[in-house]
Order: sequence, then structure tokens, then C-alpha cells
Amino acid sequence: MAQQRETATNNLSDIIELIKMGHRSGVLSVERGEGRAFEEGLIVFVNGQVTEAQASAQTGSNALRWLSSWTTCRFSFIVGDNPQTQGTGPQLPTPRTSRPSSPSYPTYPADTGNFPPPGNTPIPRGNTPIPRANMLSPNASSPSILQIPYRTQTNGNVLAYMEQVGLTREHRRLYMLVDGQRSTHELINLMGKGPDKILELLSNLERTRLIDYR
Repeated sequence: MAQQRETATNNLSDIIELIKMGHRSGVLSVERGEGRAFEEGLIVFVNGQVTEAQASAQTGSNALRWLSSWTTCRFSFIVGDNPQTQGTGPQLPTPRTSRPSSPSYPTYPADTGNFPPPGNTPIPRGNTPIPRANMLSPNASSPSILQIPYRTQTNGNVLAYMEQVGLTREHRRLYMLVDGQRSTHELINLMGKGPDKILELLSNLERTRLIDYR
């Protein structure tokens, strides 16, 4: 079941500043609107410094500026271990360096505000339906916590596809944290949930061909 964010604010930038002033580490998840107007994003903090921001099709500094402009919205803050000790990227607004190239997943440009072009692996549709009951059941061959997942798709149809196949907000939040650099162990720390739960969520994302491992 998706986590409910019951804390509301009229100015998200105030919450961001409080986290910075408190030198907190963790993931700030935010959402606003309902139905087709629903929007969500996340900001990763390390000792009060923003190291990553994502919102819809925007990333980096563009996403942080946009999220800072939000007024009425709902949020939650999951306290996590210091991700920088485990090798995450530099804090904003310093542009990220490119990920190691791979024939099966796209590179991520620094702070462009847009998703890169779709990868080689198309989002399954039409003749390849995925039964929900099978997709959401635990996978007997769950990934190791030392493996590093990466996205196989980053185009604008991903969120709609995730809703179509019945993935939850937890799946979406985890997918947004997958960057091709963080290990499964780091994702467990950032999500603030038990290893079994995160491995199950990752298994669902892999089964729906949204992520893979290297």
C-alpha cells in the first residue's frame, strides 16, 4: 500500500529551508493535486545540502527551483543515512558527470530539465500485457543488495505506464531514486524501509521492464 503523506504546507520552500538549517539527511517527498492534475517530486538532502532533485520531467537545479515555487502541497521527510558516504553524486547546483556508458540504458545530461530520449528498450504495450497479480507478487530471485539498478526508460510515458500496470506510489518514489549509481543497499537506506520490501519493489520494477541491473 502506498505511503500516505498527511503533512500539508502552504509554502514548500519553507520546509526546504528548515531541512537545510537543521543539517538533516534524508528524502523529502512531495505531491499536490489529484487525478490528471496530480504532480509529485522528491529532494535528497545530505547534511542539509541538496544533492538531487526530481519532479515530473525535470531534474537537478531546474527541478529544485520548480519545487521551491510550490505553495499548497503535501510532504513527508524520510530520515536516511548519509548517502555521500556511500558514493552519491555531487550536491546541486554542481552539474553531474555523465554515467558510465552502457548499450542498454541512456546517459543523463546535467540539469537540462528534461528527460533524455527514450532508450532502446520500448515500454511494453499492446501484445505484451503484464498480469497485475503476478507482477506484484514477491520474486523468488530477488536482486542482491550489492547490485546497482538503472532505468531502462526515462521518457514521458513512464508514469502513465506505471499507473496502467498497477504500480504504487512507493514504486514511483523508488524508481525516481534509481540513477544507475546507487546500489540496492543505498536505496534501502534512502527509502527507510526494510530490505525485503525494497527488494520486492525492485523486483516489480524489473519485471515490468522499467529497470535492469549491471
